[in-house]
Amino acid sequence: MGTVLWWHGSSGSLGTRLAAVFGACALAMSIAALGGVISASASTTALAIAGSSRLESVACPSTTTCEAVGTNGGQGVVVTITNGIPGSAQAVSGTSQLWGVACPSATSCEAVGENIAGQGELVPITSGTAGSAVAVSGTDVLYGVACPSTSSCEAVGQNSSAQGVVVPITGGTAGSAQPLSGTYYLFNVSCPSATTCEAVGVSSSPYQGVVVSIASGTPGTAQPVPGTTGLFGVACPSVTSCEAVGQTSSQGAAVVVTSGSPGSLQTVPGTYYLEAVACPSAASCEAVGENSSSGQGAVVPITSGTPRSPQAVSGTSFLEGVACPSATSCEAVGGNASNQGVVVFITLSGFQAGDLAAVNGNSTWVMTSNGSSGYNPPALWSSSAFYGSQATLSGDLTGNGQSDLVAVNGTSVWVMLSSSGSFQAPQQWSSSAFSGTRAILLADVTGNGMEDLVAVNDNSVWVMLSTGSGFAAPVKWSSSAFYGSHTTLAADVNGDGMADLIAVNGSSTWVLTSTGTAFNPPAQWSSSAFYGSHATLAADVNGDGMTDLIAVNGSSTWVMTSTGSAFGAPAQWSSSAFYGSQATLAADVNGDGRADLIAVNGSSTWVMTSTGAAFNTPAQWSSSAFYGSRATLAAG
Repeated sequence: MGTVLWWHGSSGSLGTRLAAVFGACALAMSIAALGGVISASASTTALAIAGSSRLESVACPSTTTCEAVGTNGGQGVVVTITNGIPGSAQAVSGTSQLWGVACPSATSCEAVGENIAGQGELVPITSGTAGSAVAVSGTDVLYGVACPSTSSCEAVGQNSSAQGVVVPITGGTAGSAQPLSGTYYLFNVSCPSATTCEAVGVSSSPYQGVVVSIASGTPGTAQPVPGTTGLFGVACPSVTSCEAVGQTSSQGAAVVVTSGSPGSLQTVPGTYYLEAVACPSAASCEAVGENSSSGQGAVVPITSGTPRSPQAVSGTSFLEGVACPSATSCEAVGGNASNQGVVVFITLSGFQAGDLAAVNGNSTWVMTSNGSSGYNPPALWSSSAFYGSQATLSGDLTGNGQSDLVAVNGTSVWVMLSSSGSFQAPQQWSSSAFSGTRAILLADVTGNGMEDLVAVNDNSVWVMLSTGSGFAAPVKWSSSAFYGSHTTLAADVNGDGMADLIAVNGSSTWVLTSTGTAFNPPAQWSSSAFYGSHATLAADVNGDGMTDLIAVNGSSTWVMTSTGSAFGAPAQWSSSAFYGSQATLAADVNGDGRADLIAVNGSSTWVMTSTGAAFNTPAQWSSSAFYGSRATLAAG
């Protein structure tokens, strides 16, 4: 069939197999690195796994446990990773290679691969122990798998007729393989909902990357992505948005897939290929592959669909899989020059969800959350004079999953962007006159992952949209009289990804939902008496993607959860005395997807974590003196 330049040779995950079919390819490149801020830093030393020759994929059923799969050169292997430390490689008899893994629950995973007879294989993994391999008829190999629910998964691969296939897995049992015309291989799959998945691979002729939407187990038509020679990895951080990665004829590639439709190709100079991707937040993903210049594994942050500069990882020859068990950490797997599998721990740096910032007149200090039980000691992140005469706020302005600081003055807006362990120097993002007589808020009203400024006045609401490098001119989004006598808040109450406005009054709560370009007319969402004597906050306390209301009183905390169209009746979530003398805040401090309460006092910080149905008893997370003379903020 001749030489085909869509795969990455013998160093890549399918290189040996495809070289036998197509012949090897060699590419020489001299490419300048893409500019930008690295939002991830990989550990300097990769951990080699004895008993494995390469690791191909990894999935993390919890924040502390991951399962990696690969091969020892003759059999598939499974490696359990606990708190970043890999265990021993378990050989799986009856398999020659394991290519993919997904974990539908905390104790159950499904691995896929192939056997020596040339059939796809399904291997259950229970609490880290691999079960018996089961051959899947109608398949030649299975490469990827995703599990949208605890009882169902979708696997993809190839059949003996050289067509991509989709195989439904129900209760651990594989169904009939469904071939997909126009495809040569399907390499990976991600399922953003219980009924919808997106698969990626290679078309049959010409050879180029394809995207295939799968609805309720039925694959649709393969959609080619011109300019690519293959798509190898995909991850879906939201129901409507996915990130696919792969290769062109000369370098790595990334493509945003929106509601099943692939967007424009974005090349990644400095990489040979990108093999896998995972998304720790809606606007931030981490891709892995191979560096083109040094023959090392590469990590590439992707912010709001835009790839950043690749970071080479010493001790690796390539990275083939990645999973992000929390918003602040990922696990990558691959191989090294000694023909061993490797595990690399990736820490996502910056001002992350749950961290605290103390903004003073001439300095800003940060306490980062350790993600489980406390705050790290305060650290100086900026010695710049920075605060707003109208408001000092925090939010993700660039869509990289990190919170930045915003100072709103009468006639200008200044920003300090978050970077690794510090805030960048202040920069002016707007010279427009912008202030609200009732409230100045920061929230993502368009759903693009970047937070915008909202000014609430007596009879109008104005918005300045973030472009990622500045604020656009003010635009009127509502001429309604809308504000709360107790507080006015901005948050996504209906789960559509766009922040709405909330007016909390003494005996009613009203909402202006966002359309993405304006606010709808006011609608009453509650007639209950609801507000907090110490704080009234908006945050998603039960992890369902819809923001709830929290009333913090002297000796009790009450919650009204959102149904998506109204707030439920107030329910007492805590009878503990809990509030901060300096600030009472809400943010997800432990990375479980549920917002917790934070009480910042003069010399201590306390936390009540959410169970999803109540708040746990208060726990001291810091004994450091920490608060800001201008503002005390939580990254969200």
